[in-house]
Amino acid sequence: MRKTLEFIGFSFAISVGMSLFILLPGFVRYLFSVGSLYVGFQYFKRNEGWGLRIGMIVTAVILTLLFTVIYVALAYMNGWYINPIYMTGVEKK
Repeated sequence: MRKTLEFIGFSFAISVGMSLFILLPGFVRYLFSVGSLYVGFQYFKRNEGWGLRIGMIVTAVILTLLFTVIYVALAYMNGWYINPIYMTGVEKK
């Protein structure tokens, strides 16, 4: 149970950090990237198995893409800030 909660928690933390790296402009985005790397290194120090490490990376990448798509969809519907690069080819009504 402990390893499962660690797996989910670390994957979620890395995913949120990488999603913020993708979505935010400016210098602060690199802090989230470094923070995600740090969290990943901490997970790797705690878990020696290759299966858990690969699973955590795959889960973090999938969650990162999912969180980014969800934010962009919500931002588009509600008029929040969206990086203009994501709106290429989309006409706003």
